Amino acid sequence: MTIMNILTADDLSYVKVEIKNVSVKYYTYDENISEQLYSRFKSDTPSKVIFGSDNEYTQSFIKQLYNNGFYLSENGDVIKIEDRKVCYNTLEQAIEDELGCFTLEINDEYDAENTQNVLLKSGYIISSKVVDGKSHITIYDKVK
Repeated sequence: MTIMNILTADDLSYVKVEIKNVSVKYYTYDENISEQLYSRFKSDTPSKVIFGSDNEYTQSFIKQLYNNGFYLSENGDVIKIEDRKVCYNTLEQAIEDELGCFTLEINDEYDAENTQNVLLKSGYIISSKVVDGKSHITIYDKVK
C-alpha cells in the first residue's frame, strides 16, 4: 500500500510530502499547489492520502482529486469513481467492500501464481482455473 502524507507548515510556506517506501522530499510551492500535489498524486498513485492539517491547500487538493474522479474516504482511502461506478485503489479494500465473490483475470502465469500466494497468505478463500492461457482467480471471502 502506498500512502501519501501531506503536511504543511503553520505559515503555509512549505509542503512536506511523504510517500511510503520513497525518500521524504520537501517542496516549496508558491502557486498552483493543488495542481502540483495532484501531479505528485498521479505519479505515485497512492491508495491512501493523509493530511497533517486542514487548510486551503488541502481543501483545494481534495477538490482537485474529486474533479479528476477520485474521492477520499474518512480514513483517507483513495476511491476512484468512473461512470458512477466505484473502483478501488487496493485489492483488499475492494474485497472488504464488495458484496459476493469476484474474479480476477491475469494474463501472466508468474503474476497469477504470486497473486494466488499473496491472497492465500492473507487469508482469502479462492479458486483458480486457466482458460485460453489466462488465469482466472475467484475470490470468495476472507477467513475471519
